[in-house]
Amino acid sequence: MGFDVTVTESDHTATMRTGQKLEVVLHAGNGMNNWSHPESRDTSVMSPIVDPAATAARGVTLAAFEAKKAGQAEITSNAPPNCSPGQACPMYLAVYSLKVTVTP
Repeated sequence: MGFDVTVTESDHTATMRTGQKLEVVLHAGNGMNNWSHPESRDTSVMSPIVDPAATAARGVTLAAFEAKKAGQAEITSNAPPNCSPGQACPMYLAVYSLKVTVTP
């Protein structure tokens, strides 16, 4: 499966055309657990497609979407800190947000 656009945790915006495919590749930060599976907040604009997650290397979270119609959608994920059992764990969460604009 080929992708028209690939984004990583350093990308926060993307512009695509209807019918194009997006690959999201998120790398776990130092001291952090893996990112949660990325989700589209508007699946009528950016719909999940066959999930490449099974092919991900350790510490990498993968997701794939297809641009279904013109509009805007936000794709989000989060990652908690990696804490050892029995130790105090900081109460914060890393949040990833990608704003996708789809044109006809």
